[in-house]
Amino acid sequence: TSWLQAPVLSIAPRLRQYGSTRRRGGKPTTIIDRSVQKRHLAMIAQEEARQLAIARRRLAMEEPMLLSDLHVLDPVEFNLFFDLLTRALAGKRKFNDTIETSSTDGTMEIKLEPVPDADWIEVQTTMGTLTARQHRIFVRDIFPVVTAEGAGVEEPA
Repeated sequence: TSWLQAPVLSIAPRLRQYGSTRRRGGKPTTIIDRSVQKRHLAMIAQEEARQLAIARRRLAMEEPMLLSDLHVLDPVEFNLFFDLLTRALAGKRKFNDTIETSSTDGTMEIKLEPVPDADWIEVQTTMGTLTARQHRIFVRDIFPVVTAEGAGVEEPA
């Protein structure tokens, strides 16, 4: 068969340059088994997802409430709430504006409504104290997390 009529054949640059695809000298590269590290990372990711699901469930509200009436927030709840709160505050142009926005991942919504003649309040968290003007807030979980059994996520005892 003529070279012009034969099917195209791809040749690796290393084979073309050196005449071999193997490295010269020394033993072949060893393959590192990372299955233990992958299992460890999967366990960490699963635990983080569980904690986030609990935080989402605890932050979701049945009806609007005052910012000062929030329960003490643990670090995961605080980070989730702080994401919602900062996104809402960033959308405000004036103090009297009511704003509705969603979390960064789009799974939760917050409605932030100012209280007329509001005082400054303090919200206690396990990470410190959040000081802000009083607002009426409503947090809604758009996609409630449910386990395979449909019973919801269990809170730690």
